[in-house]
Amino acid sequence: MPIPDFATDSERYEYIIDRLPSFDVVVSGNERVQEIFDSCSYEIFDPEANTNVDTHATQVRQRIVEKNYNKAQEALPTSVWKYIQTHE
Repeated sequence: MPIPDFATDSERYEYIIDRLPSFDVVVSGNERVQEIFDSCSYEIFDPEANTNVDTHATQVRQRIVEKNYNKAQEALPTSVWKYIQTHE
């Protein structure tokens, strides 16, 4: 789901919390996004910390929405896919 730009971190946070389904973990390689959600006690997964991962979150989310689970799974580390499966 695309997330528009906002003038403040609090506006971005509120938009995400209000408009997206409930979640427990934030997947982002963006340091600013990590800071925003880390301050709110969300678990952070940084795909860039694992150099073997070539993940494009928008594509993965689209595949999940389209129920193309095999393609979504191929794009994620095993640990992330297992986490998604156990936290539906």
